[in-house]
Parts: sequence; structure tokens; C-alpha cells
Amino acid sequence: MTRTFRGSALLAPVLPALVPSALEPQVPPAAICYEGEIGAGPRLRRVIFAADRSGSPGSAGTLHFYGRPTQPIPLSFAATPSRVLRAASPDGAVRVEWKPDSTPNEARLVMLRGRDTVSALLREADAPAGMDWVFGDWTGLVGNGFATRLGVHVEAGPCGLLVGALDSPDQGQSGLPLTAVRISADSVRFEAQYLDLSIATARRPGEQREAVLVQRGATSPIVLRRGTRVTEARRSQEPVRPFPYEEREVRYSSRASGIRLAGTLTLPRTPGKHPAILLISGSGAQDRDETVAGHRPFLVLADHLTRRGYAVLRVDDRGAGQSTGDVLAAGLEDLAADVQAGLDYLRTVPEVDSGRIGLMGHSEGGFVAPLVAATDPRIAFVGLLAGPAAPGRGLLVAQRAALGRASGEDEARRRVDSLLIENIFAVLDTRPAAESLEARVSSAITAWQSTLPPADRTIAESLLSGRTPAQDSASLALWQTRWFKSIYHHDPRPLLEGLRVPVLAVYGELDLQVPPAQSAPELERAFAGPRSGLLTLVRLPGVNHMLQPARTGRMEEYATIEQTLAPEVLAALDQWLARVAPVPAPSRAH
Repeated sequence: MTRTFRGSALLAPVLPALVPSALEPQVPPAAICYEGEIGAGPRLRRVIFAADRSGSPGSAGTLHFYGRPTQPIPLSFAATPSRVLRAASPDGAVRVEWKPDSTPNEARLVMLRGRDTVSALLREADAPAGMDWVFGDWTGLVGNGFATRLGVHVEAGPCGLLVGALDSPDQGQSGLPLTAVRISADSVRFEAQYLDLSIATARRPGEQREAVLVQRGATSPIVLRRGTRVTEARRSQEPVRPFPYEEREVRYSSRASGIRLAGTLTLPRTPGKHPAILLISGSGAQDRDETVAGHRPFLVLADHLTRRGYAVLRVDDRGAGQSTGDVLAAGLEDLAADVQAGLDYLRTVPEVDSGRIGLMGHSEGGFVAPLVAATDPRIAFVGLLAGPAAPGRGLLVAQRAALGRASGEDEARRRVDSLLIENIFAVLDTRPAAESLEARVSSAITAWQSTLPPADRTIAESLLSGRTPAQDSASLALWQTRWFKSIYHHDPRPLLEGLRVPVLAVYGELDLQVPPAQSAPELERAFAGPRSGLLTLVRLPGVNHMLQPARTGRMEEYATIEQTLAPEVLAALDQWLARVAPVPAPSRAH
């Protein structure tokens, strides 16, 4: 039996309220409720206008603005002509007006934000019936291997309407307001339009519900279970304010058009110019702290290095935190342009020694750092933390095999899985057009299965049948992104062979995502000969891809480990930096 690859499976100026006059006010219903959205894109937020009184001049209503934090804005009614009701805030910056006899009954909301005026159309709303079953907290895990905790909190809001929030503590996010909670029979759909995210449940009774999470076109299965709200805990290595150094919030434009980046620069308070380090995060849209599995490794690393006299810049990736853009729409060259803009900024900071600025990339950041250093002769040093030194295609194959072995898969299953991936990658090697990708992958899998002996064919069918349409759809969507294509076809070896600056490469022997057995020899070959003295290669036993002390190296272990960075990783950095970019002892602060 063969199986095809299925692929279906974040105006005018505001006018003041009119002074009450002899005009006869229009009396609204006993309960007034309108809802809608205001803003657009990442700034889109839900609003609910509610009033429980008569609507006579001087009576009160409230506009609930679901941002962070949620803001209730008091509004007072005033009489108006033309059978129009109006409620406005005391400062006139917010007003809602409507005709109570209009069909459909709609209201116009106008808000003044600084110098900008935005408006929105609100519609009369009623609380849905039979909704008690959705109240409370729902939690689930998103992702394969390393799973990210996700929580949804739902409660009755103004007028009894459903309101809610998303929590993703492993990514450092909590209380992200939903823009809609829609129920139908026993299913529910949670939406956060400004994140381009939705979660839709299947019709399944009980205390858990199968659901599909969709964000930016990519889908992931998730099982939501009723439980307590997921919370974020501070890890033991995370620094606590006040810090013995300066923090600056920074913003600048990428060298790539239309992208604005935001980050944090930490600076020693000691006098003089300081060597500086720009941190480059791993794959995905990471925030400036590289928050993963409840850990903030870049926050810990920046604190450690700044206390030792180094200026450190860490930046929100495209589409994360306060930076604009979409990381999946960016190739390595685009990410390199973002890093180069960070270097441009650092060179304008008076406290930074512009002749001693280096790069330090973790994971995928180890692809980006040599790309920048190869074109910028002013880079003084490069640090690769679990950075791949093998071509992207080969890295993905080695990563999958390492994860399979660590998960306990038997040899026959791993062997057939490797053959399956090779057949899919043979299609990707040809750079197929998006419209033909699914058909070509399906055809390749079918042809490959037909050549297998019976025992292997059974294993192949088991591997394929274990996937859901949502997983297949997510894979197809990912393979077509500019980001994936750039990683897949990237070969870092020529760039590494051209580097003429000191390079540190740190690998954990339990790293399953960038296996050191593959990348370390590539680095040694790249620096063989007269340049061998430029490379410092450190392989640490008992350390995983996130540079934590670990037992198995498996991704699901990341969140269970209390330490964020293994002490021997920090020691290796200290020893190397003391040689390539020394800081006078008085510059260190603890």
C-alpha cells in the first residue's frame, strides 16, 4: 500500500463631546454592547464598548481596549442632534457614537494616539449561549521533539462576551490578548490576528480537545487540556536588577529595506572604550534574550560578559519582540544585513572600541557570523556556539539521524527514515516551483516505496501513516520559505576557509541539533595549515545544543534543566576572550 504526501493538512481630528443642551437625548437600551477591532497588522487590537445605564447625559460607559495591559477607558454620554448617541472620554481622545435605530446597529469608534487618529467600525454584540464549557485555562505543547508550552485563558468579559489571552512562557510571552473567541456547538476558535495566529479545536467532548494551530500559514497539531494557567519561572542563572552596568534600549534600521530592529545594549560603567560583542541567535524568530524552553541564554550571556568589561548588543530577530519583518521571508543574506546594521550602530557608540568588535553566533547564528565576517574586514573575532560548519542539507540529515538515535528508534526504522528523507531532499535539490512541490514529493515517495522489500515497505508505511495532514501541510509550507531554502542550500565551508581572524568554536558532545562529530572535523579542515592557530575548538562532554549541562541531549530535556549555560561554556569564553580581546582587570564589575 502506498501513500501520497498529504498537503492540505502574532481621519479627521477627534472632536470634543458636545455640551449638554436642550436637545432631547436618545435613550439607548438598558444594556449597550459593541465590539470590533482597531488598528492594523501588529497593532490590531480588540475593543469592547459597554454601558449598563440609560445613556442620558452624564451617565457612564466603558471602552475596554485589549492591549498589553488591558485598558478600561471611562466614557460619558452627551446629547447630540440627529438621533446620534455619543460617549467620550474626559480628555476627548476617545469617542464612540451611533444611532440606536440603525439596522444593522453599528457604532463608530475614534481614538487619538499621539499625533495619529485611528477609527474603527463596531457592531452590536450579544454574549453567546452555552459557553460555560470553554471557560478557564487550556494548555498544550506545540512542536516536535522540543515542545513549547502554550496556554489559553478564557473568561467572561464585558457584556458577558468571551475574552481571553495566550501565554507562551517558554518564549517569554504571557497575557497576549486574543482578538476573538468564537464558539460553535462544542468547538472553539481562538484568534490573535496581530500575531496571524489561530487555534481551532475539533468537535471532541471531555477535558481535552484536539486542535490545530495556524500561524503565518504554517500549521501544527496541538492537544489542549484543561488545567492550571502556564506560568513563567525565573531560572537560577538569570540576573536580577539592579545591574552594575548600563542598559540601553536601541532601535535602528537594517541594511535591508523596510526592516526596523530593536535590542538592548549593555555597557560597563567603567571609563574608556570597551571591546564589544554582537550576539546572533539561532533559527526562528528569537527575541533578544533568545528565549527557549523557559531559558534566556542571551540575557545570561550578556550579563556575564558585560560584568567582565565587554559591551554586548543583543537584538530581537525579524518578527520577534519589537523588531519588524518576517524571519521566514528572510534568507541568510538578509539576516546578515541585519547583523551588519548592528555593527554600524555599535561603531557610533562612544564607549565602544570600534577596532575590537566581534560576533558571537549560536546555532544558525554560526551560519550568519562567518557570512558577515567574510565581507567586513573590521570584524576582530568570531565566536561560534554550537555553530554548524557543514552544508545545510547534510546538517538536516545528520540532525534527524541523531534525534532518532537519541529517541530510541531501532536501526531498521532509522535506516528507512533516512532513505525517505533522501528521496524528499532529492526533490528539494532541484529547487522545484512552489506549485509543483507537493505533487513531486508525493510522486517521489510513491516511486521509492514501490522499490522497497516488504519489510522496509511496512516500516515506510508506518512512518508515513504516523503523520497528520497538519504536519504534512506545515512541512510543505516551511520548505517553500525563503528562510528554509537559504539554510538548505548554504555551504559555510568556503566562508570559514577565508576567515583571517581568531575563531572560537564551542560544541557540546550531547548536541543532537548540530552534531559535533559532523561540524568539528569540517572546522579543522577549514583551518588546516598556516591558519590553524586562528581556531580554538572546544568540545565539552555532558553539554547539549543549548549549552546546558545535560544527560541525554534530547530537546524535550531543555525545559527540565535548571541551568541556562554550563559553567564550562562560560569558562571557555572567558579564557578565549582574555587572549583575543583582553579587558583590564579594573573594568570588571561583579
